[in-house]
Amino acid sequence: MGRSLKSHAAGARGVEADLLDLVRDEINAYTEAMLTRLNEEISRYPRPIARCDEQLTALLEQRAEIVRLVENMDDPARAFACIEQFLDSPLYAGDEAELALRSRLKEKLSLPKA
Repeated sequence: MGRSLKSHAAGARGVEADLLDLVRDEINAYTEAMLTRLNEEISRYPRPIARCDEQLTALLEQRAEIVRLVENMDDPARAFACIEQFLDSPLYAGDEAELALRSRLKEKLSLPKA
């Protein structure tokens, strides 16, 4: 992402705490919706073949990664790293909503869009 969020926060302008809270809230809302969708998809998965199905394994791994991100984002000491992780990581859902959210958050934080 070029200049990191931490270096941006330490810069002359800095990033105000309420802006970071807003960004965190937006990421949390998005990831909560993703978790709901993933949980629904996993719960409807056919049971007889579930344990040997690669797609189910991928869904479970994706859900676990999102849960870790959200849990770590609640820790003020990890908030910067978690926001950066979300903005720089491979796409979770890969949909237009996620791309728009990432772009909007980078703009709010005045970070390069990579």
